[in-house]
This record gives sequence, structure tokens and C-alpha cells, in this order.
Amino acid sequence: MNSKTFVWLSALTVVVVIAAGFSVAERYWNSQTVRVEHSAFPDLADTMNDVAEIRIENSDGRYSVKRVKDKWIVVDKHNYPAKFSKIREMIAAVSNLLVVDAKTKNPKLYSRISVQDTKGKDFDSKYLGLKDASGKVLAELIIGNRKFSMGGGEDDEGIYFRRPSEEQAYLGRGRLELSRDILDWLDQTLVNVKIARIKWVHTLTADGNEIIISRKTAAVKDFLLEPLPAGAKLSDSADDKLTDLANGLKDMELRDISPEGGITFPEDKIFSATYHTFKGLTVTLKMFTTGNDTWARVSANADRKSADAVKEAEVINTRTKGWVFKLWDYKVKPLQIKMKDLLEKPKKKKSS
Repeated sequence: MNSKTFVWLSALTVVVVIAAGFSVAERYWNSQTVRVEHSAFPDLADTMNDVAEIRIENSDGRYSVKRVKDKWIVVDKHNYPAKFSKIREMIAAVSNLLVVDAKTKNPKLYSRISVQDTKGKDFDSKYLGLKDASGKVLAELIIGNRKFSMGGGEDDEGIYFRRPSEEQAYLGRGRLELSRDILDWLDQTLVNVKIARIKWVHTLTADGNEIIISRKTAAVKDFLLEPLPAGAKLSDSADDKLTDLANGLKDMELRDISPEGGITFPEDKIFSATYHTFKGLTVTLKMFTTGNDTWARVSANADRKSADAVKEAEVINTRTKGWVFKLWDYKVKPLQIKMKDLLEKPKKKKSS
């Protein structure tokens, strides 16, 4: 990530910090006391581009997100690429956090607002630390309970927080949502190919049940099932099921990840889905289900005559090579349909 990555973010932060420094909040604890809001981490506005590591600790675990050259990775998830938008928002939120009011200094009262240390076993607070490449701490705080109304409108929220090196806890103004789940930090995008681009789909179950659907042009809305068994008719729900199948690559996201060697794919349990677009892109998923989880290998290739398809296939393969992905159930189910799921059931003959 180069120094321009956070330029717009830094400019926004400077405006917020300056505005906070020169404004006196017209909110009174009593007739004599005026609260003056100020930046919780004033130096971060100048050093946010230097952030190279984010450390998170909560009762569910401890993990780190790091910048390596121009990429962010989730260290405790096999160095899988991180979601940059989440990182950007988090750093901005810390930089824009304002101190509204001092609260307790008594460690015995920390649990009331969830700002106790995160080193023990029983705590519901969350630690967030930002470091530069040398390991220097640029900002760190223990995040406590949220305060959903700060008196400034619907989106005016606050949090209780404390700097780990200090006893003093504060009420801060700003939205700082720190996810407990490490998976939320992963770049969850796998493939996104909309149904309008799909020409044909081929699925094959582990027991050899094959489905092929296609259409001649993108102007044709409905997909045809090929071949339809002799004498068979499609059920009333078949069109919806075929549409769901054709839509399988739209907004496909991962549920979890593993290095390719970490998951064994039993050959006799693999089922597949292959999608081909009108512009020459082919995406193939090789899957198997264990327990309630379905894992997939994802790959792409392209017609060399289509530069766009070649480029898109390279992007997909760069993202997926060397990894296997746990998929969401709602995305897997349409890929597992069998012929019998699409056909009208024979009517029972009336007994004479």
C-alpha cells in the first residue's frame, strides 16, 4: 500500500480533529461544567499511513492483521488476504474517536462498562492495537460498551473505552464496531458472475447424476434442461430451481478457508458445477460435503480469443489458487439438484 492509500482518509480526519479542537460542546453536566470534546488519539491523523499491523483481542481469541508490502493479510488465518475496506474503516474510526467525558478510574467498576483488561479469562471487553512496521504502538485502546444515543441524532453513537496504560476510562463519541470473529476480517469475495452472462451450466453429483442447462442467447430468459427424459415433464417449481442453479456464481462468498493441503477431497464424494459465459469464461467448482460443511476448489479458464475473459480468469485463479473454501449452504443447495427434483411426479393410477 503506497502513501496515497489513505490520503482522502487523512484529509477527512484532519477536518474532524480541527473541528473538535475548536468547538465547545453545548452540553452541561451542571450549570458550572462544560464538556470540551477532543481527539482521543491526536497523533494518529499524521501516522495513519504508517499502520502496518492491527491486533485484536477478545474472549473468543487473539489475532493479527498485517500489511506485507502492498497487501494486508490475516496472520492467524494462514496469511489469507484481508478485507481492506474493513481495515480502512477501522483505522479511520480510531482516528476520529473523540473524548466526551471522563468516567471511572476504579478497576472494580470497569466491568460495568466493559473496559477491564483482556489478559485474563473472564472479560467482555475488546482490545484494539495499531502498530507500525517496527512494532511501535501508534494507538491502542480497550473497547467497552456502546452508547447508542449521544443526543446528536440517529447516527450519533458513542463507546466507553480506556487506554491500556491508564486507569482512567472515558466515554467517546464515534462508531467503533470491532468484530469478535476473525472470519469477518477475510476478503470473502470468491466469484461474482451474474446470471445475465451465463450461457450454460453443467453439474455432476457424486453418484453420477448429471444436469445440463443452457440457452442460445442472453436475450432468452429461461434455461432449457438438456436432455429432458422421454415422456417426462418439468414440475411447476423447476424453472425456479434452474434459475437458482444458473445464478450460483452471483455474489459467491467464502464461509471459511484452508490451505489446499489441509483438506482432503475424497474422490468418491466429489460433486461439481461448471459455468460457461457467453464471452468465453469458464468457472469450475469441485466440492464435497463433510458433516454440515461443504468445501470447494475453485478454478477458471477462458477462451484465448476473449481478452476480458482471460483477464477475469486470471483474477479468479490468483485469488483461489492454493486454497479451498467452505461455502455457504444456501449457495451449495442449488448446485446439488438432481433430475428427479425437476420432474413432475407421475400421477398415481386410480384403483378400479
